[in-house]
Amino acid sequence: MPSLKTLGVGGSKVLRIYANQVFNHSGLLLKEGRKDLFAVAINQTWFDSDIDCSPAGWDRKQELGAIKNFIVKGYEHEHRHSKAMWFAAIGTVNRTDETNFEILKHTAPSTAYPVTVGGEFYTYANYLLTYYKNNMG
Repeated sequence: MPSLKTLGVGGSKVLRIYANQVFNHSGLLLKEGRKDLFAVAINQTWFDSDIDCSPAGWDRKQELGAIKNFIVKGYEHEHRHSKAMWFAAIGTVNRTDETNFEILKHTAPSTAYPVTVGGEFYTYANYLLTYYKNNMG
């Protein structure tokens, strides 16, 4: 496994979040006690089966049709970050959902992410843990 990189102040690295991956390896080490900022190319398109969205995610209140809306409602609190929208870009430390956070909420200096647990940074699209195979993007 390649060594992890810690970014210096003002440093940056382009990462890709693949919507069909349970965890996306970043190669970055987040240091406890720091505050980190993120930038996201919001014009990307991810696909949850036949639903398309940006890294901001999608909400079941979108026009899904009555049957699909009913099915999705039944899983509403089972996606990995229950307070984030479906397919939202999520960050976490050390491949655990206990430290997950919505990346788009930490894109300005006033909202920098306070790293409370140091370790390797991972990303994923917020979804049901067992259904990533029908995702693209």
